[in-house]
Amino acid sequence: MPNADAVVLPQSERLLHDADHGPMFGGLSVNVNKLLNAISGRTKMLKKRVARDRKYLESQQMRNSYADSVFVKDLNIPKNRIEEFMLYCEYDSEFNSIAKEKNSFIIWDFLTRKSIAFLKEDKELKIAKQDNK
Repeated sequence: MPNADAVVLPQSERLLHDADHGPMFGGLSVNVNKLLNAISGRTKMLKKRVARDRKYLESQQMRNSYADSVFVKDLNIPKNRIEEFMLYCEYDSEFNSIAKEKNSFIIWDFLTRKSIAFLKEDKELKIAKQDNK
């Protein structure tokens, strides 16, 4: 098959490429689409979306490298809150560098530290809600 080895970009990256491809002012031609997207802020919004999607993909790869039982038994994360825990991990400033690591011990150490912090904040939040009642 022709182009069988072609990489298909995710939708957000295709939208960004469409909004931001080509020269802004190329010789006598003007890329009006690129100019309008830059003025309206659409290009900036799409760049943020691409970064968010990449981070989410890294989070899902990290999550899929461990079974749910590992999160429940070893990290004490309730099964129905694993996705919430992974989102909590994504917001950490170290997440991008940790997600690119090939060393599973470093990733496991990160998840362990984040699970302790996640459970501590969750407990404090529950106590604060009880105090407000």
